[in-house]
Amino acid sequence: MEFRDRPVNLEPGEFIIVPHGIEDRPVEEEVHVLLFEPASTLNTGSTQGN
Repeated sequence: MEFRDRPVNLEPGEFIIVPHGIEDRPVEEEVHVLLFEPASTLNTGSTQGN
C-alpha cells in the first residue's frame, strides 16, 4: 500500500486500516478491499438514476 508520505509492506493475510480522508493506493496487480461505511452512505453503483 502506498500513502503520500510512505509505502507500507503487507504480507499475505495481513490487513491495514486506512482512516477516512487519507489518500492511499494499492500497488499489487490484485488486491481485496473491504469497505466499512455508515448505513447512511448512498450506494449508487448499480442504480439507473433518480
